[in-house]
Amino acid sequence: FAPNWLAPGQRVLVVKNRAAFESRYGTGLPIAGEYTGNLDNAGERIVLVGRYGEPILDFAYSDQWLPMSDGNGFAMVPVNPSAPSPQWNDAAQWRLGSAEGGSPGSPEPTPPTFVPVVINEILAHADTNLAPGVMDAIELHNPSLTQPADISYWYLSDDLKTPKKYQIPYPTIIPPGGYVVFYASQFNAPGSGPRGFGLRAEGDDAYVFSADAAGNLTGYYHGFDFGATDPNETLGRYVDSQGDDQLVLQKARTLGGPNAGPLVGPVVISEVMYHPPDFGPGLDNQVHEFIELHNISSEPVLLGPHPTNTWRLRDAVQFDFPLGTVLPPGGYLLVVSFDPVRDTEALASFRVTYGLDETVPLYGPYEGKLDNSMDRVELTKPGQPDPDTGEAQNILRDKVKYHHDPPWPLAADGSGFSLHRLDVTAFGNDPINWRAGPPTPGRPYVPGSPPMIVRQPTNQVRFAFETAVFSVAAGGSGPYYYQWRFNNNNIFGATNATLVLSNLSLTNAGRYQVVVRNTDGAVESDVVTLTVYQSVTILAQPVTQIVSLGSNATFSVSAIGNGPVSYQWRRNGAVLEGQTNATLTITNAQESDDADYDCLLSDAVGTVQSAAARLIVLVRPTITLQPESQTVPVGSTVILRVEATGTKPLWYRWRKHAGTLVWPGEPTLILTNVTLADAATYDVIITNLANAIQGGFARSTNAYLTVVVPPTNAVVPEGGEITLRAVVSSPRTFTNTFTWLFNGVPILAGANRATTSLTLFTNDLVLTNFTAAQAGTYTFFVTNTAGASAAFSATVSLFETNVPVSLAIELQQTNVVISWPNSPVSWTLEETTELGAAAQWQPTSATPVLQGDRWTVTVPVEPGTTKFFRLSRP
Repeated sequence: FAPNWLAPGQRVLVVKNRAAFESRYGTGLPIAGEYTGNLDNAGERIVLVGRYGEPILDFAYSDQWLPMSDGNGFAMVPVNPSAPSPQWNDAAQWRLGSAEGGSPGSPEPTPPTFVPVVINEILAHADTNLAPGVMDAIELHNPSLTQPADISYWYLSDDLKTPKKYQIPYPTIIPPGGYVVFYASQFNAPGSGPRGFGLRAEGDDAYVFSADAAGNLTGYYHGFDFGATDPNETLGRYVDSQGDDQLVLQKARTLGGPNAGPLVGPVVISEVMYHPPDFGPGLDNQVHEFIELHNISSEPVLLGPHPTNTWRLRDAVQFDFPLGTVLPPGGYLLVVSFDPVRDTEALASFRVTYGLDETVPLYGPYEGKLDNSMDRVELTKPGQPDPDTGEAQNILRDKVKYHHDPPWPLAADGSGFSLHRLDVTAFGNDPINWRAGPPTPGRPYVPGSPPMIVRQPTNQVRFAFETAVFSVAAGGSGPYYYQWRFNNNNIFGATNATLVLSNLSLTNAGRYQVVVRNTDGAVESDVVTLTVYQSVTILAQPVTQIVSLGSNATFSVSAIGNGPVSYQWRRNGAVLEGQTNATLTITNAQESDDADYDCLLSDAVGTVQSAAARLIVLVRPTITLQPESQTVPVGSTVILRVEATGTKPLWYRWRKHAGTLVWPGEPTLILTNVTLADAATYDVIITNLANAIQGGFARSTNAYLTVVVPPTNAVVPEGGEITLRAVVSSPRTFTNTFTWLFNGVPILAGANRATTSLTLFTNDLVLTNFTAAQAGTYTFFVTNTAGASAAFSATVSLFETNVPVSLAIELQQTNVVISWPNSPVSWTLEETTELGAAAQWQPTSATPVLQGDRWTVTVPVEPGTTKFFRLSRP
């Protein structure tokens, strides 16, 4: 809508097509604009929202509410324009407009008053062969006992969409409680043309419409659609216990007088199990559904007189009784959802569940299913076959339109009880004639004594996230069984005397009720209401802002509440003093303003927290701590670390020799168990959202990693020779200088100058003609321009040859295993068979093997022989 003010009581119109509207209703009416789309003829949802998107009115209409508004020129108007929005979804909130064409832009005229004349009896299948002189007829009745009904100029029609057919002549007045009959000779008189009509024997419609002297419809109508009847049978109006009109077969034809009453039997629907207990949540139990038929007459009834023209169940389910089916006097049969002949497993389950023996006949399967909420079951019999086609019309003989809501008994809705017809000889399609009780398929129902409720549940008013508790107390014969319901549906698993609802939300608000059962019957508690208050409803959340350093940022939130709404903004959970408006503005944003912002909104009920919105201040990264160069031994763990400021998050790309090594990375790069190949030049590229938007990046300085295989400890015999070796792996185009030191005194210096291809260097220190004076600590000391110096030391000792060598001997079956410790001195293992002067020592033929730090020789020994072994130097 464009900006506009409506004064109290003022009206405004929204139309589909302004030109077409004004051509019919004239100009000068308060038209606000044209809408797009269409109002669906079958029903539609209409929503009126405020400028902040808040719902003001939200409802859906249906063409079933007021049929005269569906194409007959009448509008629907609200009964109470001030009613709460939910009530606008109820047909009772609407009435028919007072005049054809409506009254757009003007107050609705006072509805005209009528004496509610009704169609009371219809004869649509007159057969003069059976009753000479009989003809089709429509009987009107004035139910008022005090006012006459002037129906002059009114209309009779067989079509709701074409009301103006037969016009009732002036003067026609029905006295209080009186009747008037119109015959086919009147409403279908010869020469009546398109305004004449007849009533079809196979079924038709009949309506009466109010009109003024000019023939204009004035909005009132009454009538029925109806099905086939047997010859000369009439259909009469029956008012059930709920005040609803039904048109049903009559016991006798009584045109011009009070109706004789519904024709019942000979076969009736006597029990319906439409919702057996579910197998589990969402697991519907169709296999235990059934419909029970009962022959209330003293004669057998042939339900299958003809292969095609047979008794049938229709509407919710479809089933044709097979040829030859007979229901004996007073007998029962069941119609089920499965095939009782072929599906032996379902049959066994069904009989066990209901305790049935083999004498109860079962028929099935029917098509369709009995709806768990509401549905209609019709029983028809075949009429007279058509002499040309042989087909017979289905004549309705019984009907039950059940519901899982009151006034129908609730205990039949999934608790294990079925619907029982209390009086099988009385009209069946009336909730007053049905009771919920334990199922008795195939046998009469004998009502018992249901429990009574001695303490009703009470209404509850709670806030969101609290707990509500409903409870009930029952009396009478126990044990008791409970089933709680919410908004007319069973709550699965809620089968105790107390219902506890925790952590409440708005979805828990509604109507609650409990059904209490014993083995004889059931009783329903009062319907109670749970009201759940929830505080502020946020319509628009604050959203994340991205700004440049020094710019301004604004957050806003929109909400409705119970009364005035107050605001309190927070940064990272801390209250921002003085920031109590629906908007929050941050000026000259700095890096310290980069944070999460939310708002606490309060009303008369409570406080809610908005979603958090981030303020991202775009600051490019600045490196505050550079990674350091290092010189380390092989096998070490190297940690390279960088620190930086800037808009978070920061993204790290670690590089080796300017090629990506780790992406995405962390501020720390860890290299474990380094090898010579890890020696390189390392750096890190740091970026963030500011770089993504504004460009650029931050790069660290180079960190040079030198990896060294250090010299190792050694033991050298006197006069021997030893080479101490240090292998250096350098970054490319990098120079390491080194110095060999003996006991801290430099003895040799040099440099390793790496190129792009030469990065590995071997640095040897050779000691010849080794003496005790040369024993000590040798250090390989590395320095470089990157400041990553390191020292690697090794101890060189003089081997004492006069120190005894331990020789280990172990006998293993026919072998001797001899071992001794490894040393710088080479030893030869010799053997002999005797000692003393005659001893002849010879090197053993077996070859020594170094295993760890010991030499091992395995020598075979023949049984009964003796051998001696020794070590000698060559």
